[in-house]
Amino acid sequence: MNYSGKKKRHTRKHLAAVDETKRVLVLSCSREGKLHDKRFHDEDDIAGSVPDEIPIEVDLGFLGLQKKYDNIHLPHKKPRGGALSEVQK
Repeated sequence: MNYSGKKKRHTRKHLAAVDETKRVLVLSCSREGKLHDKRFHDEDDIAGSVPDEIPIEVDLGFLGLQKKYDNIHLPHKKPRGGALSEVQK
């Protein structure tokens, strides 16, 4: 079934691409909730259908995509024992 050990229940997951006004542009098919975001993307390749001129901002669950696509922007990780600068925020 679709049991997620982390959430301790059966879950389903979608990946969505939205614009600044939170309008849904791309919505993936429903998958089992325990599937990792990066593997989910690799199997469906949502970023591949977005033109290179459009920047894509993702969270750290998609670490590694910036090597494959030029328009992927990841947030900065906070250094251990430190803080993010104003530019990084």
